[in-house]
Amino acid sequence: MTDESDLPLFRWRPPPCQFIAFPLTCRIGRIRDVASKLQDKTDRHATYYREQTAQALTGQLLKIGLSPEAIEKELAAFWVKVNAEIVRRSYAHHRDPGGAA
Repeated sequence: MTDESDLPLFRWRPPPCQFIAFPLTCRIGRIRDVASKLQDKTDRHATYYREQTAQALTGQLLKIGLSPEAIEKELAAFWVKVNAEIVRRSYAHHRDPGGAA
């Protein structure tokens, strides 16, 4: 008779739990809102608003348990998307000739 602890099935341990947050880059509404607010602000106010937004997002991600490295990566990707949205809005605004053609 074999000892039950020698069987592979009894030595198996479930893999550690990994938390996957909803990526900031998929929060399209938030990206568009931040982009529109940044466009309407002066440089000084835009810098302040950007810091406030980064702090709020960092707080949310810390609260759900993301590591500082993951938070930094998420924020960097978020700001890339915000800048792309600002460029898209600027291009769409200048694209309309206003009947001058």
